[in-house]
Amino acid sequence: ETLRPGDEVMVASFDRSLHIRHPFTSDPDRVFSALSDLEGNTGYALEREMERMEKIKTIYETNSLHSALFQATSFADVTRDDMSQSLNGLRELLDSLAGLPGRKMLIHVSDGIPSVPGQDLFQAVQQRFVDQSALSEAMAYDLSQRYVELAALANSNRVSFYTIDASGLRTGSGMGAENPAINNVQGVSSAVEMVRTSNLQDTLIDMADRTGGQAIFNTNDVADGLKRFARDFENFYSLGYRAPTLDRGRYHRIEVQLKERPKGWRIRHREGYRDKSIGMQIEDAVASYFVHGYTTNPLEAAIDLGPQIDNEDGTWQVPIRVRFPMSKITLLPRPGFHQGQVRLYFAASDEAGAQSPLGEMPMELRIPDESLEMARQDEVARIIDLTMKPGPHRL
Repeated sequence: ETLRPGDEVMVASFDRSLHIRHPFTSDPDRVFSALSDLEGNTGYALEREMERMEKIKTIYETNSLHSALFQATSFADVTRDDMSQSLNGLRELLDSLAGLPGRKMLIHVSDGIPSVPGQDLFQAVQQRFVDQSALSEAMAYDLSQRYVELAALANSNRVSFYTIDASGLRTGSGMGAENPAINNVQGVSSAVEMVRTSNLQDTLIDMADRTGGQAIFNTNDVADGLKRFARDFENFYSLGYRAPTLDRGRYHRIEVQLKERPKGWRIRHREGYRDKSIGMQIEDAVASYFVHGYTTNPLEAAIDLGPQIDNEDGTWQVPIRVRFPMSKITLLPRPGFHQGQVRLYFAASDEAGAQSPLGEMPMELRIPDESLEMARQDEVARIIDLTMKPGPHRL
């Protein structure tokens, strides 16, 4: 209902591709408006469920193991492709959040994420024909390692998953009178539905656990769960320690223990982090700027555009002057002079969002001792010559 000072919320959805429905804002009304606009977006869930039920019905009605396996594999193929796109969308979102400061909560709302696409259909084939090869074939669709990698990426970017199973209190979807072939096989429907439920919910729970978040499932009222989510940002701890710096960029695992655990206490924390180099952090910050417009300017840098020259090959030569106050640079004393280093990183994106590779320009400053006081009142400037395509760009 309210946002604390400094809190900002973004609304995004995935419908074959990632869509930012509303950029970061501290206005709750704008957040609710964006969520209201999403109410009619089903993400093809209804169509998928109808297709699933038709294939399960065929599996129980056919007398051919080959035909039943075809129903399971065809559904698993489509579901795996859909999930691969969704995972790519989540990776894109997590990458865009990497350069944003502070703790980040990603509230993920779905009707479940299958760890093994089509696992319940292969379970139905196994029980219908008492053939263990169906369960072995299901393992070819196992996506669990990709979810582990996604959780590691979230941890590297300081994002915690808070997942919601929007299906609510699940019931056996295949137990209606419209599916007599299923109901005639005693005990099969409940077993298949149990496999389906755990397959969809276990991933939500696991991603939340691995990133120090929480999950809401098996309930039609998420209000209490959302309050638990909010309490995580109101009450938390920070632990700091010096990690080895030999392998910058490596993923480090974390384990936190209480010496004495009072009854009812439970520790939640992300399972690891990536020790990112300065270059990686800058690259993250540039990527976040292009997606979310976030920027910080502690050096009070300014950019001036010089005269653009037509290269007559479809590109333009664009000189960019970057300048900043010398007083913002730390200079270290050396015999007879003071020395400092600055490294400029730059990239550009066009109207379509295509981004150039991240460029880098090192600068070394050497100021004679007798010129130090005057230099501190001046500014540093460097010119970067960029070759760019016609049209508007963001730098």
